[in-house]
Amino acid sequence: MPSQQVKAGQQYYAVDGAAKVWQVQEIFGDPSGLRHVRLFNVAAPSELRTFTCSVLGDSRRFRLLSDDPDHGAASRAPSGRRSIFRRR
Repeated sequence: MPSQQVKAGQQYYAVDGAAKVWQVQEIFGDPSGLRHVRLFNVAAPSELRTFTCSVLGDSRRFRLLSDDPDHGAASRAPSGRRSIFRRR
């Protein structure tokens, strides 16, 4: 990627309209020297995709959401438990 380093744990938003958030699981090289990245869908972790690292740098396909998996889009999701009572 030209302007940023791809790291495990980064989260990306797919711009293709599917509204999926992908997280970098691992980075590896192939015999020809190209770097690849394996991503998993944060909402459905068994859904995996593999791309060259340069694909993540294409703003027409992906946007970086977070460098830190503990503060990414998935961790901002509501827990689903909210109190309906106020304390006085």
